[in-house]
Amino acid sequence: MTWHNDAMVNTASLGPAHGLSMSRTAKITPYLIPGLVALITFVVFSPALRNGFVNWDDFETIVENQNFRGFTWTHLRWMFTTFHLGHYQPLSWVTFSLDYLLWGTDAFGYHLTNILLHSANAVLFYFVALRLLAIATFSTATIVLHLTAGLSALVFAIHPLRVESVVWATERRDVLSGFFLLLTVLSYLKAVSPEVDKRSWQRWIAVTVMLYFFSLLSKASGMTLPLVLLVLDVYPLHRLRGGPGQWFGAAARHVWFEKVPFLIAAIAAGAIAITAQEKAGALWNSESHDFSYRVAQGLYGITFYMLKTLLPTRLAPLYEFPPDFYLFNWRVILAAIVFLLFSLGFFAARHRWPAGLAGWIIYLLLLAPVSGVAQAGPQLVADRYSYLSCMVWALLAATVLSRLWRPLAEGARPAIAGILMGMALMVLVGLSILTWRQSEIWHDSERLWNHALAVSPSGMAYLHVGRFSAQRGDLAEAEKHLRRAVEFNTKNDVFRSNLALVLARQGNLPEATEQFRRALEINPADPATLNNMGITLAQQGKLDEAIQHFQRSLELKPNDASGHTNMANLLLNRGDVDGATKHLQVAIKIDPADADNHNSLAMISAQRGNLPEAAAYLRRVVELKPSDAGAANNLAVTLAKQGQLGEAVEHFEAALRIDPNFAEAHAGLARVLAAQKKPEEATRHYKEALRILKAQQRTGGSGDSRQ
Repeated sequence: MTWHNDAMVNTASLGPAHGLSMSRTAKITPYLIPGLVALITFVVFSPALRNGFVNWDDFETIVENQNFRGFTWTHLRWMFTTFHLGHYQPLSWVTFSLDYLLWGTDAFGYHLTNILLHSANAVLFYFVALRLLAIATFSTATIVLHLTAGLSALVFAIHPLRVESVVWATERRDVLSGFFLLLTVLSYLKAVSPEVDKRSWQRWIAVTVMLYFFSLLSKASGMTLPLVLLVLDVYPLHRLRGGPGQWFGAAARHVWFEKVPFLIAAIAAGAIAITAQEKAGALWNSESHDFSYRVAQGLYGITFYMLKTLLPTRLAPLYEFPPDFYLFNWRVILAAIVFLLFSLGFFAARHRWPAGLAGWIIYLLLLAPVSGVAQAGPQLVADRYSYLSCMVWALLAATVLSRLWRPLAEGARPAIAGILMGMALMVLVGLSILTWRQSEIWHDSERLWNHALAVSPSGMAYLHVGRFSAQRGDLAEAEKHLRRAVEFNTKNDVFRSNLALVLARQGNLPEATEQFRRALEINPADPATLNNMGITLAQQGKLDEAIQHFQRSLELKPNDASGHTNMANLLLNRGDVDGATKHLQVAIKIDPADADNHNSLAMISAQRGNLPEAAAYLRRVVELKPSDAGAANNLAVTLAKQGQLGEAVEHFEAALRIDPNFAEAHAGLARVLAAQKKPEEATRHYKEALRILKAQQRTGGSGDSRQ
């Protein structure tokens, strides 16, 4: 394969070296256009600043995760060793830590950082496009190059396909790795330019490798960059000249050797990424996702991102594998035809338009790591996977526009040049509107998943909408959506276990038990399902089976406080107080802030006659639930039984400040006051207790008997 370009190659920096007169416009253009690119990008994505976190990994990554919140050795060790949620991204964790120091868990700050990084990427992409266009065209029309590079950068930056990578807080790794990857390409283009001598080349290559290393530490998506650089070496850099037969000669050997450190880093990053997915249990094996499925997924993805680049509508957070997806499905066959046509077309046009074939190969290389080769998760394709690969289409559009525009800008038919500019601006305005609206869709979890259900129905979308319905108390609606989720994917244990939970809340315990059983057949090692199955069995009086499920759950997850609590409650119902006590004590060690477990231990201690221990547990309950009148009353009663009348009065009064109509607290306080020889105060509280009880009897209410 030979790519030709008749023009001489000059990779010198833009400016006076291109022979342009430094007019006032030429002087401000290098600063004005990238500034506008950054500003427009920030404004278009600004709706995200009003967004919160969404239940699509944000809570597990940021809100509930304590491990990244600081820069102690413990925090840093976690950041650089963890495979949390199946990703190795230490530098992304470092930026999250910086955000936490500035903003705590306020979503505004995390979104602001994402937008600023993406705006910086837009500017970096502008400079990459500018340099590549100058090399490819050897143009002296500097204004044209700046304008086309600016338009290219905006097409990339404000395209709706970028929304997921920018607006989804968890997906920080996309914009951060992209930042360092674009710096890597810029540094590489500088390193191989003719004005750089050998000593400077060594320094620039070292800087380039370091930047690439930083990109891989943010996310491994750029692991194919060494191959991308080789394509650039063929065109437009022409460092590998002639056909493939001449690429491996002595004159080109240094071009290959300089890629060795990049290749080593890429292989290491790929291996670590696969290990992270394996550790998280997210990596699909060859049985569930065989070679034919991977080929089908790759072909479909290639055309999907091309189509969405042209028609960026009906974008969703998840495009789940449809039930009828396989190699000879009509969608895959159509995708294969499109792939072949584009491949043959670019190859046939390689002499007249070498940028087309180079861009096509780079697009395929950048897409390869996320094309199903190592599949993790339920997504067939994802908008975020276009962040790097679809930069190519913006660049190719710029090469076409520069060819059309250059002769027009030089004086021939300026009206047509104006029309082309107007059309480009209309495209940018349209993209801006779509991106603005798409950013608002990520405002909150419910809006996001209702949108997903409307544009791309999937089992996961049905699951989330079903959960929202259940949280609102609309169990019938929740059941409907969760049944649809199960129908979408009958082999998903999470869908079945959530359906079972809703059925149990509706009182349909037999079917709930059956759904739990089927979920455990799919995934017998899920502690949450085992635990919930145990609860459902206990509610049906099947205590022995319930204990077996609780025990299995605790074997798999011994530090599950709720599991120990459930086991304790079941043992209490069976009269095994000692066994229950042991599990409750373990539970409060794991979760010291669970007031109910402290209260249960207080009741057990009181029944055993150990009032000091009961009081100690109740003091902790009062600390954890200062607005709970019942807790204050129970502590007061326990103290009174020990003769600690003064402190008992304080807690009775605290209970009444919280709930002045708490009859039992009035009665208890009256008894203590009587014991303190304060008959008038005691009488007043007795009367108040009687008044409240009579009023409750008249209205059909019940007396206070709080535990």
